[in-house]
Amino acid sequence: MTENILREVVEEIETGFMAYAEGEYQQHHQSQIALVSSGCLICIIWKGTLYLANVGNSRAILGSRKGFGPFKRWDVKQMLRDHDCNNLEIRTELARLHPEEEQVCNEIGERWYVKSLSETRRCIGYAYMKKMPFTQSESFRIPRWEEVTPPFTNSLLSSEPDVYSRVLKGTDRFIIFGSSGFWKLLTNKGAAKIVKTFPRDGIAKKTSDDCSREYSC
Repeated sequence: MTENILREVVEEIETGFMAYAEGEYQQHHQSQIALVSSGCLICIIWKGTLYLANVGNSRAILGSRKGFGPFKRWDVKQMLRDHDCNNLEIRTELARLHPEEEQVCNEIGERWYVKSLSETRRCIGYAYMKKMPFTQSESFRIPRWEEVTPPFTNSLLSSEPDVYSRVLKGTDRFIIFGSSGFWKLLTNKGAAKIVKTFPRDGIAKKTSDDCSREYSC
């Protein structure tokens, strides 16, 4: 297992899905498949080493014990960034990659989107915002509210993963995986507090209301 293997796995997932989307469009004129997307978060522990790959706005955090005796404390670390457009780093990256675009990211309400459509800069799928056959073909039709204005020729989204690895230590105690909806309710520290405070049995039965109310720190 290596970080490069994880990159290859994500590339195969993306290639397979994009080929399926193109086939459905060409054979059955299924335009909607070009608007389907998903995040991808992978974790593998191999011979004492943790390997992670992330595409999208899912997130994995690591909880570790630090110090000894009365000075013991918990360290909570987000191991990979999420590719949410609310992150200034992601918006800056997009602006740098698309200098020809006057405004590649738009703010709607309190959230940022790529061309008012996608919350994330990276994902699996969403062929419409990646492949020219979908963006340039006159026969390709999608709902008016999904149209990108003005039309674009360079891919706006990417499936390139961020990858990470570390040798696990005895002080590393738990990893929490969550999709974007989960992290909209809880902070990293709030989720870690739940895991380290409650017994493992029945922990999944904690309601989202309880969690967000008690641990939104």
